Amino acid sequence: MIMDFPVFKGAGYIMAHLPNIMMQHGTTITMEQIKNPDSSYLRIIDQYIRSYEQAVKYPPNQVYIGSLTPAELQELPRPWYDNLTDRGRAGKFGEIYPEDEFYAVLKISDSFQLVELEEGFSRRIKKIMAEKNIFTDKQLDILETASEASRIEELVESGKAGGLYLDRQLVGCIREAHDTDPNLSAGVIFENLVAKASGALAIINLLQKNDLDPEIVDYIIETSEEAI
Repeated sequence: MIMDFPVFKGAGYIMAHLPNIMMQHGTTITMEQIKNPDSSYLRIIDQYIRSYEQAVKYPPNQVYIGSLTPAELQELPRPWYDNLTDRGRAGKFGEIYPEDEFYAVLKISDSFQLVELEEGFSRRIKKIMAEKNIFTDKQLDILETASEASRIEELVESGKAGGLYLDRQLVGCIREAHDTDPNLSAGVIFENLVAKASGALAIINLLQKNDLDPEIVDYIIETSEEAI
């Protein structure tokens, strides 16, 4: 029997915990720094940022990746941020990724060599990503191309790149694609690559969680809205 209408056969979600990207490039924070640099919001925000471990154990996030049902969530005591649940980073529908792994995916997703990672960080994260077994050896080899810390610092300080930080330490950057075109500024490229990398992870999870062969996919329509 040939079906003449489309159906949903699977779904895949990912969540990325990116506190440093939020602090350095998030719209709310960067606008506040411009408009009200001495605000109490900026002074205390560090106190309210969840760690990766807390984000993984936060019950609503576990619902998102399929390790809890909405009904089970309602049975848990509130406030949920004080009643965490230890069910792991991977669920039936997807996975919650830490910031260092996401930086590696940014580098792998970059087709124009605009993402630069510091040498020591790049070596360390390549080993971690190899153990996850979600990228080919050819893709992982992209992480072999790394930069000296001094070069990354110079690019960020000059305004030609947006910094990638880990625990407030500079471990990489995303460079502008053109020195005069505002549409190819470091900020625009940064946001586009974040969208591309997170989309790539979602597709990987979709294929793996549903045991789908990527060769059967003729084309992909991307209709999401992203913002930092």
